[in-house]
Amino acid sequence: MKKIVAFVLMAAMLLSLTACAKQPAEEGTQTVEIASALELLNNVWAQYADDEKFAAAGGDASEENMTMDAPGKFGVEDKEMLDIMLALPASAGEKIDDAASLMHMMNANTFTGGAYHAVSAEDVSAIVDEIVNNIGGRQWMCGFPEELLVMTVGDYVISAFGAKDLLDVFEANTLKAYDMMQVAYREPIA
Repeated sequence: MKKIVAFVLMAAMLLSLTACAKQPAEEGTQTVEIASALELLNNVWAQYADDEKFAAAGGDASEENMTMDAPGKFGVEDKEMLDIMLALPASAGEKIDDAASLMHMMNANTFTGGAYHAVSAEDVSAIVDEIVNNIGGRQWMCGFPEELLVMTVGDYVISAFGAKDLLDVFEANTLKAYDMMQVAYREPIA
């Protein structure tokens, strides 16, 4: 009888250890596997319903990266162009090794979004701060964006500025694509 009780207890202990090993990670410890900044924005764009989409263009001015109606890869070599087009300051540009963009085709101040891969996960908060500071000190032409939104997911930073209603949809669709996404900053641009 003792052997049967010992066997049942041992089986119960093994089952409980197996169950504990299969528990999901605690909140805040999830890891995200994203292959590129372009994949990230493509996954977000795929969440958009047809009536939420706008006339969009992506990428940079190079022939191989320019896209219509979808996000595109943005080269990280030209730090000045990252600042001019996406409002990513050169100081933050030194901390990234991959980028992608999505812009409103009629007016970039209506919506401009970028995704950036941080070379080091420790640089994510510094990149967020540098984007926020750069947007606050900009001179705007051809309209004035209403709000700035900066989010993080894993070692990626996602920034967008433009009309509030377009940012609302972008934030919701980013959360659909990446439920562990965190809003780091969302404020009107003064």
